[in-house]
Amino acid sequence: MVIKENYNSILETERLILAPWELSFVPKMFSNWASDSIVTKYLPWNPHKNQEETKQIVLNWMGEPNYNWCILNKQTKEPIGSINVVRRNDANFNCEVGYCLSRKDWNKGYTTEALKKVLEFLFDEGYYKVELKHVVENVASGRVMQKAGLTFQGLSPVSCYVRGVFYDCNVYYALNPNKKIKK
Repeated sequence: MVIKENYNSILETERLILAPWELSFVPKMFSNWASDSIVTKYLPWNPHKNQEETKQIVLNWMGEPNYNWCILNKQTKEPIGSINVVRRNDANFNCEVGYCLSRKDWNKGYTTEALKKVLEFLFDEGYYKVELKHVVENVASGRVMQKAGLTFQGLSPVSCYVRGVFYDCNVYYALNPNKKIKK
């Protein structure tokens, strides 16, 4: 068994396009979510101070082989968020996914829709287990994981580090439905 590593795949859902990063996405990434202190409250990185900071991060993403997508509204083609594999253990066929979405697009089901598509894709790539975690206080992120069909694994004490502070996190997972489990 091997991971396929189709890093630059474009994924589509009913309302979204998940596209590999391009420099043209930088202005909207900056204005729609990367500079918003409310959106980034529970994320390990600080809100971006300017578009140049956002550009450097996008350039880094474009230069590394990884599963990392910009979430685009299919109708408007506007970048509204990001979803990516934040940790991988290919030897054990598992990974961890993270996401971020523009505040104006919260509560529309976009993140759940994107997450479901990414899970399907990662399972097709050969991953067996996909994990996600959220700071306990970030209840909305937990609801996304639940709506996407993930299973609650448990509380992981002080496992999320957010800009100098450790938080307790809830951990969720999904198992590849096409793989056999030996018990």
